[in-house]
Amino acid sequence: MLPVNNKGFTLVEILVAGVVIALSLFATVAMVRKGQEMIALDKHRRMARGIIERTLENSQYLPENYNNLVTITSPTPKDTVIDQKVNIHGNLTVAISAEQPAINGVPYRVITAAINWAELGSAGNETVSINKWLADVQRE
Repeated sequence: MLPVNNKGFTLVEILVAGVVIALSLFATVAMVRKGQEMIALDKHRRMARGIIERTLENSQYLPENYNNLVTITSPTPKDTVIDQKVNIHGNLTVAISAEQPAINGVPYRVITAAINWAELGSAGNETVSINKWLADVQRE
């Protein structure tokens, strides 16, 4: 009887090892891809927030213009470029509330600016909004 050689791997062991390696590679690629999507989404959210902040810092939304705020805003969304490199556009809206009851004797209005856009590779829309409270400090 010939001696049995138990050195090496069987075909089943090699196939199982190959499947484990392939699954781990697929999982790694999926994690990297999802990470890149999340980074891009975060970038677009930061860009949208910057656009809104620049809009709200515009001189027309200063306390000196408190009584003219209603005529400044437009209910129609304004097409806004969020990321020119990948051609993402959003709709910028600015809404101004009616004058709110006074807090400590000072009336105020709330300015809400929002950008809504469709993110690439996403089923839904993304929205970033900021509220700014503007008090009528000039009233006597």
